[in-house]
Amino acid sequence: LDTLVELPDGLSKKDVKKVVIFVHGSGAQNLDEDLSAVTIPKGSTNLFFRDVADVLLKQNIATVRYNKRSFEVKKKVEVDQKFKESEEVKKFSENPLEYLIKDTLHFVEYSKGEFPNAQIFILGHSEGTGVALNAAKRNKNVSGVVLIGFTNEPITSALLEQFVYRQQGHFKKLDTNR
Repeated sequence: LDTLVELPDGLSKKDVKKVVIFVHGSGAQNLDEDLSAVTIPKGSTNLFFRDVADVLLKQNIATVRYNKRSFEVKKKVEVDQKFKESEEVKKFSENPLEYLIKDTLHFVEYSKGEFPNAQIFILGHSEGTGVALNAAKRNKNVSGVVLIGFTNEPITSALLEQFVYRQQGHFKKLDTNR
């Protein structure tokens, strides 16, 4: 997965006391979690994770951001349509949540090695809140989690709302005469 590790100005990896790993919301998200398409007013740029990372860096907190696995799959499929039928995609499709948790755990271990004196935090947005909580539960090296857009409903209900009911709004706009 494409990854971006950023250090606060003037600090070495040994000097970092806190690091935050970013975990994406739903959809095929890049490491900036570009929410521009759903931002009002239309045409606005909203690189949510990049903006939050910039603030954290100014507070002497290192950041780790990466492209979500579904984003990487989408990029590979755009280059080679046959990749959709690959064993890698089939396994990911069987249990995407587990892969997202494992990706997060990978970056927890990576951060532990890269920043030996730092506390490790996971910031989850939307769908990423559940991923962050599951990863923190599985790894004692996580000092805390930050949840943005947390939902307490089951992931199946949240996905149904996001991919079925929310989409109806688009169709209603097309049906101008009802």
